[in-house]
Amino acid sequence: ILDTLASIVACSRLKPAQLARDFARFNSGTAGSVHLLGTDLKATLLDAIFANALTAHAAEINDFCPSAFVQPGPPVVSTAMGIAETLPATGEQILRSVIVGYELSCRFPKALGIRNLQDFGLSSHGVGPTFGAAATAALLLGIPVEKIGEVFAYCVQQASGSYEWLRDVEHLEKAFLFGGMPARNGTYAALLVHLGFTGVSDPFSGS
Repeated sequence: ILDTLASIVACSRLKPAQLARDFARFNSGTAGSVHLLGTDLKATLLDAIFANALTAHAAEINDFCPSAFVQPGPPVVSTAMGIAETLPATGEQILRSVIVGYELSCRFPKALGIRNLQDFGLSSHGVGPTFGAAATAALLLGIPVEKIGEVFAYCVQQASGSYEWLRDVEHLEKAFLFGGMPARNGTYAALLVHLGFTGVSDPFSGS
């Protein structure tokens, strides 16, 4: 958690961070109750989570799980902070949600097979952390265990990302893929189910 927050502070003046905040503020309009971390500005929940996660990865100084080929901190911690500020949540709940988010972020690419993802041109950075952010949000939102499969069904529909980020010399699309996108998509999946959406409860069954 401290690593990601330090990354946000250190990266707050970089171009990806500034553009992420501009996007969040434009998209939120005059609304907003969640802090754009490192500033005194606020945006709506999903916009703030998106911008904070993108900012946390703006300089590639955040943490890394090499065995899963993911960087879970930006999407997971940004999701936890955004949801916690909205509810709010206790420190223990935030800590538990981050642990769950890290576990899922790192385990999903391994379960699917890193080489399998690479062979299909799918970036593990856009897959694992989407489920990790969703798990983080689901825990804080109190989504019951029997509904988690439905949360993951909405993650399945959104988990994506290609390896073109290797050519992104300005580190903008890369920060989007590694941080902003999985944070937004995972949180979005959990919020849908939290607010009554239903889906396939066993999205990993079948061919």
